[in-house]
Amino acid sequence: MNLTIITGSTLGSAEYLAEDCATFLESEGINTTLFHGPNWEDIQPIIRETSQWLIVSSTHGAGEVPENLQPLLNDLLKNQVDLSHIRFAIIGLGDRQYDTFCGAVTHINHTLTLCGAKAILPPLTLDMPNCDSPESSAEQWLSQLLDVT
Repeated sequence: MNLTIITGSTLGSAEYLAEDCATFLESEGINTTLFHGPNWEDIQPIIRETSQWLIVSSTHGAGEVPENLQPLLNDLLKNQVDLSHIRFAIIGLGDRQYDTFCGAVTHINHTLTLCGAKAILPPLTLDMPNCDSPESSAEQWLSQLLDVT
């Protein structure tokens, strides 16, 4: 199986976690392609070559998608990209002290769903200040993903 990992990050935590997820998935026999904050031109060539996406994103500001991921989501909507063949899962990083905790997850899920993609699992949301090991939490959740794919 091939899986495309797409990150949205402001300070790099989501990128680091996505790299750990890629290493874990590859140890389980999954081929991964990793894109940090891709734009439409980066993703367009692989749209038809992949059917599974993992999005790893932080939330910034008032529950917003990171600036390096927002252009891709905008282009997906603007170009009315058909993602009906895509199944996706999302890992969100945030801080529960904010009422917009992991708000980016909601935006990403909404955009992908509007484009026809289907969620594989409910999102994993990590409260980073209180999460001792985001990598372990993600790997445990990814094990569930492997069971349903």
